[in-house]
Amino acid sequence: MEKEETYLITRLRKFKEKSGWSYQKVGSHMGVHGQSVVNWLSGVYEPSPMACEKIQKLLDEFPFK
Repeated sequence: MEKEETYLITRLRKFKEKSGWSYQKVGSHMGVHGQSVVNWLSGVYEPSPMACEKIQKLLDEFPFK
């Protein structure tokens, strides 16, 4: 996994923990299946470049500290 992808996954994991959102809700806001989010966060699959864009858009739309 490339450095940028690793950084995005780390931020997505923190976002999910802090927001309390379900995998399904996170996925729904990105236009992907909740299982995709599970797979990314557990390291089963790496997000595609398009998915990385969607992750970044979600994190920009719902900033957290």
